[in-house]
Amino acid sequence: MISELVYNEKKYSYGKFGYEKLLIVLNTHNQGDKYFGYATLCKNPKSDLLFITDPNNSYYLDNDKGMTYKNLILEIARNYNKENVYIFGTSMAGYASLFFGSQLGYNIITSNPQLDLDLTSELSWPNLRETISKLPQKISLKEQLSDNYSGGSIYIIYGNHRIDMANFKIFEKINFGETLIIKKHIQSIEHGFFIEIESLYEIQNLLETGNKVRYKIPEL
Repeated sequence: MISELVYNEKKYSYGKFGYEKLLIVLNTHNQGDKYFGYATLCKNPKSDLLFITDPNNSYYLDNDKGMTYKNLILEIARNYNKENVYIFGTSMAGYASLFFGSQLGYNIITSNPQLDLDLTSELSWPNLRETISKLPQKISLKEQLSDNYSGGSIYIIYGNHRIDMANFKIFEKINFGETLIIKKHIQSIEHGFFIEIESLYEIQNLLETGNKVRYKIPEL
């Protein structure tokens, strides 16, 4: 069953389908209040689902450094073990998936994430540059991720657009310790979306299997 709810004026949609896993899906730049991937993921769910929007294009920071969104996520995710929570986003939402996932200990699925907003603005197109210029605050992920990373495993996919390559170079220099990181490089100069929505369930399973192998967790 899936329903639309409101938390501190933030709309979200939560579907509980009887799984122990939760997939959080964040919408990205200029998607308004549409739930990204909603129809596809809900058609044949293989995880519980939480959809969150950022119609203000604030990189999920708003005016409170993302605290309202963070508390919304925690309100739902507290019902799951954190190793069973996966947060996904692309581009602007890729930034947010790394931002929240690294703080809360969740597994991260990110596509063309932007880690340095000033650098991204310099290399971006006018519409995105205008969005970044209006942000009331900017938080660099380079420092946050480098400071004793406590997030979960990471699946990152990126292309050859200059924004994506520049931000991936920053990602590559970060010390994630022994974190399981799966990288996929797409030979495309487009700042595109390179993941088929339904494959998010496969990526969930890939990260879950990888963690079991690394930590030798026996199958039940």
